[in-house]
Amino acid sequence: MIAAIALLSASLSLVGCGVASRMGQQVDGSWAGDMLFSDSPQMNVAIEADEAVNPDPMGQPLSVVLRIYQLRELQGFAQASMDQLWSDDEQVLADGMVSRREVTVLPDESVEDSAKLSPQAQYVGVAAFFRNPAGGSWRVAFDADAIRDDGILWSSDGVRLRLEGDRIEVVEGADLQVTSGAMGH
Repeated sequence: MIAAIALLSASLSLVGCGVASRMGQQVDGSWAGDMLFSDSPQMNVAIEADEAVNPDPMGQPLSVVLRIYQLRELQGFAQASMDQLWSDDEQVLADGMVSRREVTVLPDESVEDSAKLSPQAQYVGVAAFFRNPAGGSWRVAFDADAIRDDGILWSSDGVRLRLEGDRIEVVEGADLQVTSGAMGH
């Protein structure tokens, strides 16, 4: 009887290992995998564009390119003009840039972007490259530690942004207000 119980226990252990392995493969790269198995926090950026975003001279809406930067320091991002970031962000941000992702958002579309948040990143900056930015509201920045700490079980809810006309607005998250400084475009 004891031998049968030992054999049954060993069999169930082996089956359990196989199930756990397959489960790990199925959730790897998903929100569940990141929440349960990842030791690196995720940076989630949700972007929603209105139907009249980035209008051309005739008033027709156009897509908007956004760049999502992980930054060691904020000064270069805060002081750069839109043209400088668009044409030569690697030079302008130099060693302050950890990584860059680019997302294109169409009018009346919602996009979610997820990436690992580097331990080197102190800030997350988002620049929206509009045809005619309204009053300097083309970029926002967030404290990376707030993103790391904002979530359940090490998975951040991230930030939510809305693109309205020629403006980027923060719906969820604490903007560090980097709209002053060199805002030329």
